[in-house]
Amino acid sequence: MFFLFFALLLCLGSGLAVEAPAAAPGYSIMMVGRTAPTAERSQWLLLMQRVAAATGISFRLQIPPTLGDFERRVLDGDPDFAFVDPYLMVRAHQSLGYLSLLRDSSRLLQGVILVRQDSPIRSLKALNKATIAFPAVNTFPDSLQIRQLLARERIAYQPHFAGNFGNALRQVLYQEAEAAATTTSALGRERPEIQSRLRVLYVAPPVSPYVLAAHPRVPLAARRAVEAAILALADTAAGARLLDDVDLSQPVAASYEIDYKPMEMLGLAPFVLRGNE
Repeated sequence: MFFLFFALLLCLGSGLAVEAPAAAPGYSIMMVGRTAPTAERSQWLLLMQRVAAATGISFRLQIPPTLGDFERRVLDGDPDFAFVDPYLMVRAHQSLGYLSLLRDSSRLLQGVILVRQDSPIRSLKALNKATIAFPAVNTFPDSLQIRQLLARERIAYQPHFAGNFGNALRQVLYQEAEAAATTTSALGRERPEIQSRLRVLYVAPPVSPYVLAAHPRVPLAARRAVEAAILALADTAAGARLLDDVDLSQPVAASYEIDYKPMEMLGLAPFVLRGNE
């Protein structure tokens, strides 16, 4: 019987390691710490342990400390696999040829603007001259799509880039910002007592969800093995719970041409800021 041994390596910025026997091929997989990085490490670790057991492939889990670090490393071609937002999928595909593998078919992604429950702000126009917290500079839809909207509405504001989704919300709660941008899925991950203190001011049109992507250097056989293992997990109750924890509740094959290429036409390039992550 074939046994896999999993060793955990917790190193700030270098991520967690899931190791199989030396003879097995190994790949890095990177995801973003959106709300509680420690919890997300545990969730992805459990998932990738199951994938490793099913495929005989070892994985090095990596969760960079900030969203900006994550973006830079993906666009440098660092990870073999990465779980990316839809517009980072576009940028990584255009620059490095990253391939879209799996997405969640049960939900779309929506950006939202939030204010405190007791805030006097009741309209987008009332955000004029306000400080707005964003998780990061170039995340989508919570930063790029929302900043594009504010520019279209001719709203002048002071942006603050908080480093992750949880920090952006807390800046509103601590009255360091009048509003924050996030996504509906990230908001849903917050504790009920946090959600209850916030009010949704604006909800953006839905877009395709996060996607598991692979660098083109990853062999086809390895990509197919990972896809098959994750799809098989969705057929079991325990596997479905693991997938729900990482926003892949009902995984299906992703098509770049259908799901992500249309975003090339959204006119977001002027809002992508470099060197300010």
